Amino acid sequence: MLTDEMRQIVSSFLDSAEKTEIVMVRNMVEVPPLTQRRNDTVVFAGEVGERKGADTLLSAWNNIAGQRRSGWKLIIAGPIVMDLSAYPIDESVEFLGTVPHKDVVELQRTARIAVLPSRHEALPMFLLESMAAGCAVISTDVGQIKELLSDEAGVLVRPADSDGLLQALTGLMENAEARETTANRARQKVETEYSLRSQSVGLETAWLSIGKVK
Repeated sequence: MLTDEMRQIVSSFLDSAEKTEIVMVRNMVEVPPLTQRRNDTVVFAGEVGERKGADTLLSAWNNIAGQRRSGWKLIIAGPIVMDLSAYPIDESVEFLGTVPHKDVVELQRTARIAVLPSRHEALPMFLLESMAAGCAVISTDVGQIKELLSDEAGVLVRPADSDGLLQALTGLMENAEARETTANRARQKVETEYSLRSQSVGLETAWLSIGKVK
């Protein structure tokens, strides 16, 4: 099972009289070495449209006063599937279009903040990889993201809430201590619960226990 919620759903269909063990296997990511070379950038990667909340992100970014985002840049990677003409886009926003995954990984390794304000989502790898790379992350309470960002491992906002997203962005952009604390918690959570190493240990234990069943 990928999540606690899915485990509970499966358990509800099992005969309580039977002794059945459900093993939860989460999405797994590699945790790379941290880099000291961080830029004042906010990174978004995914389909640039309403489903991933790109419209909410652009609205929030445009409402941040120029002096408050001075020196900061929003980098957006992914195919554009929305009309951008309604958004006054200046030099602080860069659209990369569709790029190789290795380029997204490099953006995550050097950005300070990763954001994914999706309206619909399951458990996005972009967030997991961003957390592993040392970014402070902002996302929405949809799918399994609330579970992923529990224990203050990230900042949650409501879907389509540009004002809430604006506050979350400025809160991290203007407070280096809060940003670093959030990023450290995020990386620690991934190392503990979603890393290849932690999950491989759990899988080995599960397989050994299955082998002992008579």
